[in-house]
Amino acid sequence: MLRIRDLKVSFDNGTHLVPVLHGVDMEVRRGETLGVVGESGCGKSVTWMAVMQLLGKRARIEGEITLGGKNIANLPEKAMTGIRGNRIAMIFQDPSSSLNPVKTIGSQLMETVTLHQGLKGHAARAEAIRLLDKVRIPSADQRMRSWPHELSGGMNQRVMIAMALAGQPELLVADEPTTALDVTIQAQILDLLEELQRDTGMGLVVISHDLGVIAQVCDRVMVMYAGRVVEKAQANRLFNNAAHPYTQGLIGALPDLDGPSSVW
Repeated sequence: MLRIRDLKVSFDNGTHLVPVLHGVDMEVRRGETLGVVGESGCGKSVTWMAVMQLLGKRARIEGEITLGGKNIANLPEKAMTGIRGNRIAMIFQDPSSSLNPVKTIGSQLMETVTLHQGLKGHAARAEAIRLLDKVRIPSADQRMRSWPHELSGGMNQRVMIAMALAGQPELLVADEPTTALDVTIQAQILDLLEELQRDTGMGLVVISHDLGVIAQVCDRVMVMYAGRVVEKAQANRLFNNAAHPYTQGLIGALPDLDGPSSVW
């Protein structure tokens, strides 16, 4: 589905280029869940922001990003608008900053439906309600009138997932989808993502610094450190027989566990 080959990203600070990614290789297959794990600042989010071309004008991107056999690295902005949200959608880690505080949930979701599906009026409203139902928001028709500040963090995250689904993407990228949520709500959001992935057959990428999250939902795992992928493996093998010292350190730092196998 999507392959990343030798991806390098640097930023122009006005005097020189500052390298951030150093030849990242990744692959996401249709219908699988890929985990990307590592500490803050290791390049997890930058990798996928580069795929989406959301890094800004100071970013310099090299390498190959292939979607369905076509290299989409450095595509013109007009061409990328047909990919973002439609073929690849991304959920960002802070829904409170992604949602417009002065627009209702319904109006924002309807705008997204109109953008990606061309529906308007009653048809757009009906589709928006259907999407809210799909992400298990109760009384969806009433919630259409709610403002973001009236909803909990977990509910706002569900709204962001609904917006991401509006374009019926082939690949959904969830960047720290459980940050700032309590443990119970985290589990509900992860269960929802798993269910949606199974129902639609889309690829799913979960970016997280939390190995517990990665262990719960992912088929394969990429471990990143200092702008590089240092280990990649099937999730079960990685958690039970990590090869790289950095991965071993991450697993060893998990709290209150008898051993790596107990995360399963």
